[in-house]
Amino acid sequence: NVQYNWNNGSNDAKLTVSQPGEYAVTLNRGPFQASGSIVVAEKTASTSINDALLSGLSIFPNPVKDRVTLAWESNLEIEGTIRLYTPEGKTVLSRDVRSDIQEVQLETTQLASGLYFLQIPVAGTSVTRKLLVE
Repeated sequence: NVQYNWNNGSNDAKLTVSQPGEYAVTLNRGPFQASGSIVVAEKTASTSINDALLSGLSIFPNPVKDRVTLAWESNLEIEGTIRLYTPEGKTVLSRDVRSDIQEVQLETTQLASGLYFLQIPVAGTSVTRKLLVE
């Protein structure tokens, strides 16, 4: 399990704040640690730890023409099904990944140009990133 430690004392994966300021989070999972921060300029904001969790993930090239590569550091727990889907929610590609690999390539030559979303299973949850296909 991932432990979340925000500088305001919260231990939730999602932080809701009512005052502007800088909020920092440290994530702990066994011997591994990641940290990040967010500056809130409005009176009410909500954020999650997706960016801190994915600091060790690379998606390239983006925009993509033929093949996109997802590569991640060994301390990221990426296991399950990576999905590529349209803005309407239709899955156009999927790939099962195991925790013992650190790279996956997805062929995009069959896809129409446009905006897609990558859903990536990380640490028991999933995060989404935009992908532009040319």
